[in-house]
Amino acid sequence: MYRRVHWNNRGCRSIGWRCVSRLEEKGFDCTSPTINEETLHTAVIKAINELLANKEPLLQVLQKNIATVLNEGNDNTITDIDGKLEELQKQLLEQAKSKNDYNKVTDEIYCLRKLKQNVLIENAEREGRRQRIVGFRLDAKIDI
Repeated sequence: MYRRVHWNNRGCRSIGWRCVSRLEEKGFDCTSPTINEETLHTAVIKAINELLANKEPLLQVLQKNIATVLNEGNDNTITDIDGKLEELQKQLLEQAKSKNDYNKVTDEIYCLRKLKQNVLIENAEREGRRQRIVGFRLDAKIDI
């Protein structure tokens, strides 16, 4: 692991990255070189530009991974909630016919309807994200 360090040697300031074990002086013999921050910046920018130059495979993998994450979750939840609501409505009718207390059933129905509304909102937001991903393109190039 590297850590960012600042030096001020006779009025000459510099920033670099150095092995943590060398900085903490814990007796480890670290042979990793100190890296000048400007050199590191240049290398990272060059790597990003090379990646962006051949971006189509990257974009395909990225879009697939994001779509997989967005598709996880509540796709079957609405069907499950509707099934539970139907069962509870039948119970409610039975309770009302037999003149039993049906407050517990009505409370459950209310909670499930609220949950369904929240899931529908989440699904709509997720679909909006999916649509944005379809149109997403990496057309930028980073300049040094």
